[in-house]
Amino acid sequence: MATINETQLLNYIRQNAEAALNGIDMVENSIKGCDLKNTIAAQKTEYNNLYSEADALLRRKNGTPENMPVMAKVSSQVVGTVKKMTYRNDTDITDTMINGTTMGITKLTKHLHEYDGSDKETVDLANKVITFEEDCVEKLKPFL
Repeated sequence: MATINETQLLNYIRQNAEAALNGIDMVENSIKGCDLKNTIAAQKTEYNNLYSEADALLRRKNGTPENMPVMAKVSSQVVGTVKKMTYRNDTDITDTMINGTTMGITKLTKHLHEYDGSDKETVDLANKVITFEEDCVEKLKPFL
């Protein structure tokens, strides 16, 4: 199994939060229900915090911040725009948000398993993000 270093994992955490924020930005104006809007707004705030936390830790460890690759960003915007045209209601948006968050959990877990585990602070942050995203999924389920 390939291993990734601390900088790579911290950059992935930043990019994971960046992708989530981009996804939220794409759907938040389409949400009709106040409860779902509030849930998504709270998640957006926490993703901003996690992004900042990963960025600060990366910089403190002398890592170089890397944003999402341009092609990945463009691809997700195209897919998001197409999906947005098919939304009939908040349930469709919720389903998309749950799928995206679940994909984030899966990929971050994979990256965490590939990390050599040498820095406890980095491992703790990755686990914090995974726990947060699992909680996001649970909080979104009632909107299905």
